[in-house]
Amino acid sequence: MIVSSLKEGKNKLLDMEQEGGETKYHFLVFNASLLYFRSVRAFLRPGCRQHLVSSLTQVLRALEEVQEPDHAWRAELMLLLVECLLDAGKEKEAVAYAKVTSDFIKQHNPELYPRIFSTQAQHNLIEFSKALTNASPKLHVIYKIQNVKNSSGVNGCRREPAELKESADLKEIALLLTESSHAQSTASRTSCGSSMPVADRLWDSAS
Repeated sequence: MIVSSLKEGKNKLLDMEQEGGETKYHFLVFNASLLYFRSVRAFLRPGCRQHLVSSLTQVLRALEEVQEPDHAWRAELMLLLVECLLDAGKEKEAVAYAKVTSDFIKQHNPELYPRIFSTQAQHNLIEFSKALTNASPKLHVIYKIQNVKNSSGVNGCRREPAELKESADLKEIALLLTESSHAQSTASRTSCGSSMPVADRLWDSAS
């Protein structure tokens, strides 16, 4: 019901815009997306997320069509849709949409990039020989951690005997963490800026 109401409202808003009306009512689509998120929270767990693919796709399409400016909120929902596609066993679609999500996040919310990268690493949704070129130590750590999890079966798959590379990988992770910590420490001494919390309204909606 919420999705159909959102779609109907979005169409009316677009009609108003085409007729010369104002776009100030676009917030209604955003509000509907929050109501949608509240209504489906019970499905946000493995085995249930697959049932959200169709409805969540419609919600994201509506937000895109009204050009919702809260990119952080849209990114959160896009990350969720990737998980839903994986839960539904739609690996090909997940690979494609993870790329779309990655590009969107790089453009609008780069601070969220480690999250989509972690999902891509966990489920092998990306060609890492290219992705890791000139990548930060943090991304290398994420890749190595997910690789260790996969090799040991923690992520539900086992690509190779666990004892074969884990020791070397863990040592490399420790080294990368040290490098990342040093880089962050240096950056903190040269900048006094602070980042704003991401998608505050997302957390408000869950309260």
